[in-house]
Amino acid sequence: MKLTLILIIPALLAAQDIQKTITFEHAKTFEQAKDLAAALTAIGQLKAEATEISVTVTGSQAQIDFAAWTVTQFDRPGSGHGATTDFPFSGDKVRILRVAYAPTKQAFQEMATAIRSVTQIPYVAAYYSTGGFLFRAQPADLDAAEWIWNQLDRPTPPPGFQSYKGPAAGLDRADTFVVSPSPVPAPSRSFMNSPPPHAASWRRVCSSPTAHSKQSLPASPPPALRC
Repeated sequence: MKLTLILIIPALLAAQDIQKTITFEHAKTFEQAKDLAAALTAIGQLKAEATEISVTVTGSQAQIDFAAWTVTQFDRPGSGHGATTDFPFSGDKVRILRVAYAPTKQAFQEMATAIRSVTQIPYVAAYYSTGGFLFRAQPADLDAAEWIWNQLDRPTPPPGFQSYKGPAAGLDRADTFVVSPSPVPAPSRSFMNSPPPHAASWRRVCSSPTAHSKQSLPASPPPALRC
């Protein structure tokens, strides 16, 4: 009689989903837990189910590691303006930007909208309970997002025009975006319908090396913005 040995390939086991329950230390309400589960789902593309005291996540080992890192970063008292070290995930980097100067949830959401719209980062989540944005992208995109966040998350808007040039995946190398303390004429490719907090008005003022002549530039932009 012959015996047939069936070998289980480790890679097949690794491909199976893993389930893990992560218990909160500071999130006290079901609403907070739901928001955190939604952020994990949006960025990690995993399954997350919340209770008042925990979140149960299902996915690959990489997704579980991402979820555990994110919960550790978010499940803490608000710690003011600051950025985390990047966490590698699925060929991208994940970065959390903590917000200190958004007085309302609407202002907080508007700030997230401004950053997402300009950088065109597809994976963005906002967790209002402890005031943080969660971004997943390439480092150049994350650096652009962090620059905008640094301009907006402050007690008062920066004086005069502030500008940032790419490169970033969502921006051409000729693209420049600008913040001013008061509204400026909108070019043909404005990136949001309502101003972010503190009436800072963001516009993309150059979308390509040749298209800028067809767009409305601010009345007196500094020479750096005459692209």
